[in-house]
Amino acid sequence: KSASNFEILSLQSCRINVLGNLNILEACRVVGVQKFILASSVYVNSSEGQFYKCSKIAAENYTKEYQKACLF
Repeated sequence: KSASNFEILSLQSCRINVLGNLNILEACRVVGVQKFILASSVYVNSSEGQFYKCSKIAAENYTKEYQKACLF
């Protein structure tokens, strides 16, 4: 059975926006970056955007948690 468009969009959004951001955050931590600026999306405050919106909110939350852990 092939993956549905629904599955593809949800996985793609997660890989790019959540895991991609997490990889960048971790690389910044390892090399001692002092500041990190995340460019998010207007969709985080929208009723539209579905998976893209969820993935951007998750990326923002990961960034906030890294900040709380005194990494930036």
